[in-house]
Amino acid sequence: MPFDTVTAAQIARDFWHRYSVGISTKSGPNPKGLCETRINVSVFLARLFEAGVIPVEELHRAIHDIREGLKTLKGDERVSELDRACRKMVTVQYILIIGPLLFNESQNPMHKSSAISTEKWEVWSSSVKKIAETPPDVDEWELEEDAAEAYTKMTDLISKQEE
Repeated sequence: MPFDTVTAAQIARDFWHRYSVGISTKSGPNPKGLCETRINVSVFLARLFEAGVIPVEELHRAIHDIREGLKTLKGDERVSELDRACRKMVTVQYILIIGPLLFNESQNPMHKSSAISTEKWEVWSSSVKKIAETPPDVDEWELEEDAAEAYTKMTDLISKQEE
């Protein structure tokens, strides 16, 4: 039975809305558990993107999570260290799993919502390098190692494009 990408995309949207990185872990009874669930859901969604089950039209959701994980907090924004580490780990996992898909989409965007410029990719790459070099105080998930691997993947993609 062939899979239905519309149904898969709807299921992905439901999961994404429930476990999006924009949702704070402060109010929950188990912040670490919520973060781990968020990471696992993001990995699952990335695998679905990688397999072509979720169409590229939905990449904007992964891009949103990546932006959240890499953004510098403004003075009035308050996010726990655990939440910051979680957001960064989600970012790194997306890059490790669907980095090539994201990068290819940045070069030839099929949809405006998933357009990422090469310059933006390079900025993201620098931000991921910073994560690898200065892991957060709360490093529950070996973020430093995964971020270093993601940074290498990102720079390799840029190098291949320049050849």
